[in-house]
Amino acid sequence: MKSNEIKELFNKFEQIACEYEGIECWSARELAVLLGYSKWEKIFECG
Repeated sequence: MKSNEIKELFNKFEQIACEYEGIECWSARELAVLLGYSKWEKIFECG
Protein backbone atom coordinates (compact mmCIF):
# COMPACT_ATOMS: atom_id res chain seq x y z
CA MET A 1 0.00 0.00 0.00
CA LYS A 2 1.38 3.40 -0.94
CA SER A 3 2.00 6.00 1.74
CA ASN A 4 -0.50 8.44 0.19
CA GLU A 5 -3.20 5.72 0.32
CA ILE A 6 -2.38 5.05 3.96
CA LYS A 7 -2.59 8.76 4.80
CA GLU A 8 -5.93 9.03 3.01
CA LEU A 9 -7.37 6.03 4.89
CA PHE A 10 -6.02 7.35 8.18
CA ASN A 11 -7.70 10.70 7.59
CA LYS A 12 -11.00 8.98 6.78
CA PHE A 13 -10.80 6.95 10.00
CA GLU A 14 -10.02 10.09 11.99
CA GLN A 15 -12.98 11.93 10.43
CA ILE A 16 -15.49 9.36 11.65
CA ALA A 17 -13.97 8.94 15.11
CA CYS A 18 -16.04 10.18 18.02
CA GLU A 19 -15.33 10.58 21.68
CA TYR A 20 -17.35 8.84 24.36
CA GLU A 21 -16.51 9.58 27.97
CA GLY A 22 -12.99 10.59 26.96
CA ILE A 23 -12.35 7.49 24.84
CA GLU A 24 -11.91 7.63 21.07
CA CYS A 25 -14.22 5.16 19.31
CA TRP A 26 -15.88 4.41 15.98
CA SER A 27 -19.35 3.39 14.91
CA ALA A 28 -19.57 -0.08 13.35
CA ARG A 29 -21.90 1.31 10.70
CA GLU A 30 -19.45 4.02 9.67
CA LEU A 31 -16.48 1.64 9.77
CA ALA A 32 -18.32 -0.83 7.53
CA VAL A 33 -18.54 1.78 4.79
CA LEU A 34 -14.80 2.54 5.02
CA LEU A 35 -13.95 -1.15 4.97
CA GLY A 36 -16.11 -1.79 1.89
CA TYR A 37 -18.98 -3.77 3.44
CA SER A 38 -22.40 -3.30 1.89
CA LYS A 39 -24.12 -3.61 5.29
CA TRP A 40 -22.62 -3.15 8.72
CA GLU A 41 -24.06 -6.50 9.87
CA LYS A 42 -21.83 -8.30 7.35
CA ILE A 43 -18.80 -7.47 9.50
CA PHE A 44 -19.97 -10.12 11.96
CA GLU A 45 -20.23 -12.77 9.23
CA CYS A 46 -16.43 -12.78 8.83
CA GLY A 47 -14.19 -14.97 10.86
